[in-house]
Amino acid sequence: MIRVPCRAQFRTFSLIVNIALRRIHRQATQPNPINNLLMLSLPLTIPEWPFLKKQNSVYYKYWNNNTDEIIDYADDLYKNQKYIEVYENLNRLKYMNNPEILWRIARALYKLSCTPDLPSSISNLMILEAVDVVNHALSVGNDNANVHKWTAIILDCKYNMEGIKAKINGLETIRYHITKAVELDETQTALYHMLGKLAYDLASLNWFQRKLANVLFEEPPSGSYEVAYDCFLKAEQSTPGFYVGNLVMLGKSAIKLGRLQQAKYFLQLASHYIPMTEEDKKLKLEAKTLSHTLDELNKDILPKAEDELQ
Repeated sequence: MIRVPCRAQFRTFSLIVNIALRRIHRQATQPNPINNLLMLSLPLTIPEWPFLKKQNSVYYKYWNNNTDEIIDYADDLYKNQKYIEVYENLNRLKYMNNPEILWRIARALYKLSCTPDLPSSISNLMILEAVDVVNHALSVGNDNANVHKWTAIILDCKYNMEGIKAKINGLETIRYHITKAVELDETQTALYHMLGKLAYDLASLNWFQRKLANVLFEEPPSGSYEVAYDCFLKAEQSTPGFYVGNLVMLGKSAIKLGRLQQAKYFLQLASHYIPMTEEDKKLKLEAKTLSHTLDELNKDILPKAEDELQ
């Protein structure tokens, strides 16, 4: 059987609740020294709160607009090969028309497009996005060496995607941007490597590709292994061991020029290079393979040369 409270019991309960509420109100309105000390210890403005100063916080990522801080943080992420984080931190600012931000976004997209086992469809979309970014960068920072440098790299990827005709047709455009970057900043070692790579690729065009170049250009772009070797050597002398790929290209250029001892020297250096990325590992393996091939070649050549001397 359910008991229903009487009216007197309701009045008693109501009185108790009212007394409790009055006590709560009185305590809230009276000064409390402990509460005052706590309030004084709290920061007065939100920007001083520690969680906003942490660069890995979502607040920092999406609401910090200090360009210098963002760029420094992005560069630290890039050094640690955290390319997707670089993209996330910079991409929201691409409409600020800051070329320093734009070429870094393109660089991150390029690195992401080189991710092992990444589907080519996604890699191609990243390069196409990077093309839009560098075009934007050129429109607001045509006097920036890094803008031209990364424009050359991104366009080379785009032309490779589009086929041999596009690649040959775009050679002069790539040469222009690399040359422009060198004019704006002669201290960048990587630019001389890029000039060497362009000269090497031009010298390596096969018969069909040369015929196609003759059709596309009144004066087809030209390159030589000698020029390529000199560019790679200049880069290496400027900053020794800056890139294992430069050592490999020095070895390959020396082979093309018949300088087998020089080729062996540079390929041995590349074979002992400490790889930092997947690309470095592949280039180191290529250097070891070429070096082994040279050893086998010397085994065949030296005995024959000794027989001829006798």
